[in-house]
Amino acid sequence: MDGSSKFGFSKSDMLKVAKGAALAAAGAILAYLSTQVIPDMESSGNAMLLTVAGIGSVLINMAIKFVKDNTKKIEAPPVVDDAPAE
Repeated sequence: MDGSSKFGFSKSDMLKVAKGAALAAAGAILAYLSTQVIPDMESSGNAMLLTVAGIGSVLINMAIKFVKDNTKKIEAPPVVDDAPAE
């Protein structure tokens, strides 16, 4: 089943909710790290720590792209009747 009935959840719906919650949690952790940890890294002068933080951000973005449905719906073009009218 692709969708769910009114006032109910299907397994597909619950999976989408769980994926969304996991991505939101990853974003919240990244936001926390960017405000609390990265300023401390900048003051330490260790460029490797900042590189690791940047790579972590890219990996979170890759996870979001991997989990989302990126397929495009291709619709058939409308059929045009070119036959002359009689």
